[in-house]
Amino acid sequence: MPWVVQQQLLASGSQPQIALDDIFEALAVDIDVLANDANAAFLRGASLDMCSQDRIAWVFHDPRFQSWFRSQDSAMLLIDASITDELMNSGLSYFVVSLAQVLRQMAVTSPMMFFCGYHTSPEDPLQGAIGILRTLNSQLIPQLESFSLAFFDSKSLEDLRQFDIFALSHLFQGLLEQDQSSVFFIIVDEIATYDTPYHSDDIRDLVHFLRDLTQKLNAECVRNQRQTVLKTLMTCSTCSYNARAWFFDDEVLTIPLDAHGQNQGFNELHLSYHTQQLLDADVSGVDTA
Repeated sequence: MPWVVQQQLLASGSQPQIALDDIFEALAVDIDVLANDANAAFLRGASLDMCSQDRIAWVFHDPRFQSWFRSQDSAMLLIDASITDELMNSGLSYFVVSLAQVLRQMAVTSPMMFFCGYHTSPEDPLQGAIGILRTLNSQLIPQLESFSLAFFDSKSLEDLRQFDIFALSHLFQGLLEQDQSSVFFIIVDEIATYDTPYHSDDIRDLVHFLRDLTQKLNAECVRNQRQTVLKTLMTCSTCSYNARAWFFDDEVLTIPLDAHGQNQGFNELHLSYHTQQLLDADVSGVDTA
């Protein structure tokens, strides 16, 4: 296994630590489903016309996106392409899965991803904020070199088995806060899909939870308690008042209708080249934004 769990007792010493297998069993996430989602999103890129390609190329070159990407602070960003009621392939799903692949290839990080648009059925076990948090936890654990589950007791595990949103949040924060110096990416595609009477409140709470965690990590970095960075990227290509209201104005990048790139289209090769430029500039201290 690529991670190590410290075998410790709880502070009380009266109860053995929860086993990692119990955590994965409770999360009940099929990693093949997540891989299939990413593959389907990537294949959709083949149907993008040149105009749509140029619009997502514009995103990568926008100063606000580059600032979010290169900043040494934890930060949230919503890419909002919902400027029209017309149902269309915005290309954002292709953009985020391409970005994730490039980051993995460069050994920068392994982004935690969730594609809301593929989990909308009432029968889908991964729908909504609970499904998102289950998948984030299952993708975070393999990225941690060492951690303890001493903070997670048997009551928390039982709540986790019931897919309790507080237990899921507690697990994610408790795991992440044991890191000292890594950069983590969270990518949640088409968040407005869950702007429904059934899901909206939980999605709002999820956004607030991630924002609070972002602010906490930044405060700890200022105090030199840790150097962990959490980058959260969400996308929205359908009109939704609530989805926009979940975010602060300075967290939203709106793609204008007349946005265009450099008339060169967009593909993973272009993204890889420009991503490496940004990373190299970050190391050298040169601001390309």
